[in-house]
Amino acid sequence: MKRSLTASVDNEQDEWIVVRGTFARILTFHKIVNRPTFGVTNFRPARCERLLTAVRSAGYDFKTVQDVADNSSPDSVGVTFDDGYEHLRDVLPRLMQKHKFVPLVLVPTAWLGKPNRWDYSHFLCNVPHLDKPGIRDLAGQGVQFGTHGHNHIDLTRCSPDVAREELRRSRQILEDILGHAVTAISYPFGRVNASVKDLAREEGYTLGLTMRFPSNSDSHLSAGRIPVYSFDSRLAVLRRLKGGKGAVIERLKAGFTNCLSGGTVTLNRFRKIS
Repeated sequence: MKRSLTASVDNEQDEWIVVRGTFARILTFHKIVNRPTFGVTNFRPARCERLLTAVRSAGYDFKTVQDVADNSSPDSVGVTFDDGYEHLRDVLPRLMQKHKFVPLVLVPTAWLGKPNRWDYSHFLCNVPHLDKPGIRDLAGQGVQFGTHGHNHIDLTRCSPDVAREELRRSRQILEDILGHAVTAISYPFGRVNASVKDLAREEGYTLGLTMRFPSNSDSHLSAGRIPVYSFDSRLAVLRRLKGGKGAVIERLKAGFTNCLSGGTVTLNRFRKIS
């Protein structure tokens, strides 16, 4: 198998993603299960299937996330799955085979094989994360992997030492599982600042993914993505991909929804989840 995400930018420079007046189009999913999950991040498998079909029918080509970040072609789309849930082991291979795409799955390494206790909805519905055999199985079928931190905590609220350890430890664990270099991270809760970005660069990451809507201020270590939530229609997602005036409302919806993750961050501080 080819290396998961090769380093394509100088580690000493955070190069801009945006070229030729366009932006990187990277879709972000979380859960894709049929049962209720008491949150807005589940997009049922049948709906995911129809959305991927609609994206292809609209003239977009699926590329690896690294290719999309490097080239920012207006016709190319990457696909990511944050949190690395166990059900991806059953769902992803079929979707990949039918739609010919290579997803990037981002995993919080402290929670491998464990239920998502860091999530506020844990009390209502446990959703387990991939374990080590599951990661190796999917990697063998072409899935690419990156980290989602170690404990899934907001790195912007950590001391530099704690943030560095989160970045370093998660990368080392995932590299030990996969047997090759890992250079991509999805910042937990999509949150990053200049300090965390600098630490990510120092720890060897070359691609850092946020939950901000893509814009012309994105760079390889602070790349915006297009979220897909349970209330989103296919038309809404296609408007986000197209950009322009039609995406203004979609940008506001996505931004507001991501702000709600602050409740989980605050709750976890009281629960002492780390």
